[in-house]
Amino acid sequence: MDTNTEVNNPEEQQEVKHGHKVMRISLIVAMIITVAAISVGYYYYRDRVSENEERLYERAMQSTEPAILQQYLDFYPEAPKAHRDSVEAHLKALKMIDLEWAEAIARNSPAFLERFISRHPNNVHVPDARIRIDSLDYVRALDSCTVEAFSQYMEKHREGMYYDYASLKIDSLQRAIERQRQAAERDSIMHAQGAEESEELLLDM
Repeated sequence: MDTNTEVNNPEEQQEVKHGHKVMRISLIVAMIITVAAISVGYYYYRDRVSENEERLYERAMQSTEPAILQQYLDFYPEAPKAHRDSVEAHLKALKMIDLEWAEAIARNSPAFLERFISRHPNNVHVPDARIRIDSLDYVRALDSCTVEAFSQYMEKHREGMYYDYASLKIDSLQRAIERQRQAAERDSIMHAQGAEESEELLLDM
């Protein structure tokens, strides 16, 4: 039957109306299901984003790496203000620590490096600072080149990179001191013997 032909039969009109009603209901139901699915998906996505944000926030606040904090700020521009403020404050503090580290390196002084370690014992630069202090203290001992200087280095750096070298230096210095002592002792004996011989010659005259 042509759909454009006017339907005059009441029963057919009723069927058409019923069909239209079923279609409208089906469309409404489909729209409701679609909206519900979108809503569920959105809330699931939002929960996942919130969960990830919370996890990265905790990681950022526990980190001493500025890059990790900056990553959080870049990834979550819409994060809770309290979270962003805390991360930004933490990042600022870490940048100040980096400035302190740069100054300690520029000074190239064990005192400045030790002060950095005492202020920031858990900082990532601490191992490097300890290595630098070790090297600087050994150079200072080399400049003095005394048993006391190398002994002080070994006392301070029992696990130092130059501990064995310092021990060898002490042995070498002690042998040199002993040789000097023996030479001085021989000179003293020879001088005494010479004085005795001179005295005997004077008595024989």
